Amino acid sequence: MQASDRLIVAEAVPGSLLPRSCPERHVNSDGSFCLGLEPFGCTVDQVDDFWAKLRSYLLCQQFADVRGLWPTGRWLSHGEAAHHQLAAEAAAERAGLARRYREALEFGIGRLAGPLPAGGCSRRPPERRSSRRLALEELVDAEIRRREAEVAFADLYLNWGPRCCRTMRVCPIRDREAAAATSTVPPTYSEDRKWV
Repeated sequence: MQASDRLIVAEAVPGSLLPRSCPERHVNSDGSFCLGLEPFGCTVDQVDDFWAKLRSYLLCQQFADVRGLWPTGRWLSHGEAAHHQLAAEAAAERAGLARRYREALEFGIGRLAGPLPAGGCSRRPPERRSSRRLALEELVDAEIRRREAEVAFADLYLNWGPRCCRTMRVCPIRDREAAAATSTVPPTYSEDRKWV
């Protein structure tokens, strides 16, 4: 499909091979494919990039079909959280923590996957902070914002109405639906940043 000056791709009949909507599988609520943070344009120079991205996306969908997981290193957080993730990744790179941050995001391991200091970690005056310390503070602040934006996205998704497609082994939407079904208190993100 093409909408104005950008390309939008979806199944001819939504829900035929892929879920109609699934944030974990990067299928938007309108059935279109989430191929990245920025939409693709329609110029001749952009077409090759578009086809390469679409091919990669469809291979990721095959992987998810078989394993119930999105391939490692091939995803971004949802909605506004993606911008915060990119900022955190850049800060992690500057702080020399890129691998550790990826492990925290992908596998939930390490200190960066656990509770983060409330309000960030900038306790020293700016002139007494090294460039690595400043990058670490930016990383923590961006990760806190990413987590908050993920919660806001899940809240919006749940309030909008689509149900979990049950095709993924790990799905915060499914977990929150299950919690909501057994409780009158809406599920939230706890202090230790785990879904409850």
